[in-house]
Amino acid sequence: DLYSKLEISELLQGFWTKEETKNRAQSVMKVIQHFNMLSRWVTSTIMWKQGLKDRIKVLQKLIKILTILVSLNNLDAAMALFRF
Repeated sequence: DLYSKLEISELLQGFWTKEETKNRAQSVMKVIQHFNMLSRWVTSTIMWKQGLKDRIKVLQKLIKILTILVSLNNLDAAMALFRF
């Protein structure tokens, strides 16, 4: 699990915010990459559909998934979906 590998020092010292210290925040960087990948997948999934009706269907399904994620308290995944 990505989150169980996070180190307090990585978060408190903000190593991921500077290019020269990103290598000291590997777990944070993996969480950020996963978040961005999921967010790009959502955007791509919507945009692959040509017609408005098909895009609406995809959005409706994503909203259902978002609701389930929030009910499971999976807020990171929910925010990645909502970011689109």
